[in-house]
Amino acid sequence: MKLSLPNLFSLSRIVLSPVIMFFLLSGNSFLIQITFFVFIAAALTDYFDGWYARKYLEVTSTGKFLDPLADKVLTSSAFISFAFIKIVPFWMVIIVIARDVWTTLIRIYVPRDKHKIKTSVYAKGKTFFQMTFIAYILILLSFINTSCMEHSTKEMLSNMIYSDLSYWLMFLITAMSIVTGMEYFFQRKKKKS
Repeated sequence: MKLSLPNLFSLSRIVLSPVIMFFLLSGNSFLIQITFFVFIAAALTDYFDGWYARKYLEVTSTGKFLDPLADKVLTSSAFISFAFIKIVPFWMVIIVIARDVWTTLIRIYVPRDKHKIKTSVYAKGKTFFQMTFIAYILILLSFINTSCMEHSTKEMLSNMIYSDLSYWLMFLITAMSIVTGMEYFFQRKKKKS
């Protein structure tokens, strides 16, 4: 593996993923507060790795595989944490992760046939929506764990997190995961025929 700067950016997201999970599940107010900033730093590397690789002509097959994999690890870590603290249902998280494992296996298998499976616009949109949803939950959790916040405000923010809105946003992410997973399947089937 060529450890170019874009690949290091992608690897940093993978490294930060268990850190984010540990912070969220720690029960420590300070760690939960800074989780939002750690996540934003990790999410920004998703932009910079692609930008840098294109600008300085460092686009590699390793990078094309590693970049979406890092996104999947990052979002999955956050969703698993959310499920443990009962913000989203486990069954939705299982579907999202199953789709990610499925598409990753396709990406591993496809090069043997010398066919390239490209990330679709819809899949990129799904990733952006996932990142936005995670950031939304994390910033609310950050405010809730701030000591100077009034109790009534904390209660209001908590109600925003544990709400139908969070459920339906996660449901939408789950639906998008199923649709884009099917898209990969049919793209793969079309290339084989």
